[in-house]
Amino acid sequence: MPNVNGRKRRSLSPQASLSTSNIFLDDSRSTLSPDGMNEPIFEAPFDLTQERLQHVFSTFDTDSDGRIDYDSLKRGLKEWQEQAGVKISQLEENAVAAFVAALDPDLSNDISYEEFAEGFRVVMLRALLPQRAQPLSDADEGAPLAVLDYDATRLIRSDVGRPYLPTTKTTEEFFFEHRDDWVKTRWIDVVTSGSSKKAIELTMKRLATKYLLHPLALEDALEANFHRPKVDVFPSHFFLIIPLFTLHDVPCSDSQVESHSKRWWYHRRSRLGRAKKERQGCKHVNAEMISIFVNVPRNNTIITCAVGSMLGASSNSGAQKKYWQRVERELEKPYSKLRQYDAQYLTYSLLDQSVDLLEPIAKAMRKEIDNERERLRRTDYQTLHRIYGIRKNLEKVCRIIKPFLRVLTHVIEDNLICPGVTFYLRDVLDNLEGAEDDLRQLIEQCEAIDSDADKFQDKQMNRTLYVLTVVSAIFLPAQFLTGVWGMNFIDMPELNTSWGYEMFWVITGILMISLLVLFWVFGRIRILED
Repeated sequence: MPNVNGRKRRSLSPQASLSTSNIFLDDSRSTLSPDGMNEPIFEAPFDLTQERLQHVFSTFDTDSDGRIDYDSLKRGLKEWQEQAGVKISQLEENAVAAFVAALDPDLSNDISYEEFAEGFRVVMLRALLPQRAQPLSDADEGAPLAVLDYDATRLIRSDVGRPYLPTTKTTEEFFFEHRDDWVKTRWIDVVTSGSSKKAIELTMKRLATKYLLHPLALEDALEANFHRPKVDVFPSHFFLIIPLFTLHDVPCSDSQVESHSKRWWYHRRSRLGRAKKERQGCKHVNAEMISIFVNVPRNNTIITCAVGSMLGASSNSGAQKKYWQRVERELEKPYSKLRQYDAQYLTYSLLDQSVDLLEPIAKAMRKEIDNERERLRRTDYQTLHRIYGIRKNLEKVCRIIKPFLRVLTHVIEDNLICPGVTFYLRDVLDNLEGAEDDLRQLIEQCEAIDSDADKFQDKQMNRTLYVLTVVSAIFLPAQFLTGVWGMNFIDMPELNTSWGYEMFWVITGILMISLLVLFWVFGRIRILED
């Protein structure tokens, strides 16, 4: 059986392979339960970092000569098993012998660190693969995989864990066979749509064991929806989390729609028509986080996985499928740069597609804001719920773009990136900065609308106060005369005349008309000055 790197070794029989797996895993916990993966004696089976493997190897290499003989391996295994309270049976001793023979092709009766690390990985991978002795649940089968193998002249698609497709492979075939020599780059996409969380976790652990993915990167990939965009560089691979932005139509709440047109003098039919239109016009930008692994320094494998959304909306697998299809269409062209170069160019293409999605989103949101501005002007700024929602959503997108800019900057400055790729990545960085500026302008437009609403309310308040002031000023002469003639002085000749009452109204009318003319003149002068 070829190992995962394609180097030929002696095959382990199914019985010896299963027993060897149980050497490294506690017998009582060696299979997957409905509750998920159980922890093995050697900690997590997908943690195959060089530091950990060297530590495990040193526990067997008691004389520190860089080699492990059969007796040292057996003693080390017994110590590990006894710590877990499990005894090695005769069958397991036979499995140890078969394991040593498979790792020692030169029959030198000892095992080097390289042989031990490779064999350890094969055994851990075998322990993570399903056993066909009994029916398996979807969680034990793992999430399906979509695999693209290509070079400049050929492109072959295969599916793993999808028996209903003609291009499918079994899980064992994919994880233990070596890729063909003509394959320049392999793209592995974890199909999360329709897969349970446990199935996705199991598949990611298998991939981590096969391709030596760092456990910290694996943990972040499984919880990508809780992380902002980031990039980490490990000895065996790059790890990136990037956002995939999509635009959705979100129904407005009925309370918001009704409050938008609550003025009683609007015609009922036009109000209902506007409410129906507003229910269909609410836009929301969603960001689904994509995890990307790129092996270095060989740059011939890329793994992608999307497990969740960051902005509160549900995961949109349809948008993700369209996103992948754009890159696949480019890969179908034999003359494209993706077919000519390695996985770094494929990573650039994924980053470029993610950034390009922001331009149509910015245009759609700009149109949404313009429509909202016109509606607010038409309804005298009755409510700003929708404009507040748009601004809040755009601010969240900008908070995601900010670390995304740092990711691109870090990747461009990394020495492991091919100089030819950095030119394209700089173009992606420029486009992302331009998209961020556009979104910042949209946020400023929302703030300007909010400011216009405040000005309109202030203007309405000033107009109301002006009307009240004018009315008070018009009736001020009548109040003055009433106060004067209402005083209890004896010598007031107007009170004893027969025309005193008529004189009161004549004088009051003249003063009120004079004030009205005066206010009208002042109003015309102010209008002409404006």
